[in-house]
Amino acid sequence: MLGKKICLVLGHLLMLYATWLVFSGALAQARNQPACGSAGDRGSMAFVYGTGVVFAVFAAVLLLRDLWRILTGSSRRPTW
Repeated sequence: MLGKKICLVLGHLLMLYATWLVFSGALAQARNQPACGSAGDRGSMAFVYGTGVVFAVFAAVLLLRDLWRILTGSSRRPTW
């Protein structure tokens, strides 16, 4: 059981690192290209890269919540 918990924690930490890479890369691209238009519709590419930032934030929140549940042993499920 301890080995399973260690593997889960390590896996979540690696996913959080990957999420950080997505966040920082998408944010850098959005900042670098605020006025550059896409080839097809001349829309701002910052919007496209901004979706990566939004995804990374929500993914990090979910991963941190799951990591907290793993570390505290809480397995409460929502009662919808």
